[in-house]
Amino acid sequence: MCTFLIIAGLAFVAALFTDSTKFTGLDGAMRYLTTLPSGTVLLVLIAIGFIVYGLYLIARARSLRR
Repeated sequence: MCTFLIIAGLAFVAALFTDSTKFTGLDGAMRYLTTLPSGTVLLVLIAIGFIVYGLYLIARARSLRR
């Protein structure tokens, strides 16, 4: 969630100043998080969130198959 908010912020800045080079996408948002003091912790939490969401989707797909 935090990553997508950062991406949205970067997109807003790029649209506001009409400079498309400021919009770096998901990769840029992740790289920006590493510059923060607690960036590593945030990246680990984001990774855990992606893993948990993936496990949820696998469990949901199996339950729908039955």
